[in-house]
Amino acid sequence: MDKEFDVELTEDCYPMFKGSVLSVQKELKKHYKGIWSSMFGTYEMKVPKEICKKYRRPKPLYSEVALDKAINKMIMENPNSLLVKKIKMNRKTYGKN
Repeated sequence: MDKEFDVELTEDCYPMFKGSVLSVQKELKKHYKGIWSSMFGTYEMKVPKEICKKYRRPKPLYSEVALDKAINKMIMENPNSLLVKKIKMNRKTYGKN
């Protein structure tokens, strides 16, 4: 098996639509062969290379550290809000202090 990577479709290719992502398992001469998932199931597909481009997963908007800082700031500013109470309860339940 070749190295796996993802490609994004730049055009519709029934049943896949423009913007769909295919997890490539094998690169053929003129096609990519791989796995595509939709709400209807997971399918093995073969799509032409000329309608594909390499897909880069978007970086998360927040790192875990930045998210923790934002949550801690919110806790300090609004200690009695319902959302803060739920966060504290979840932290207690899941062991994050």
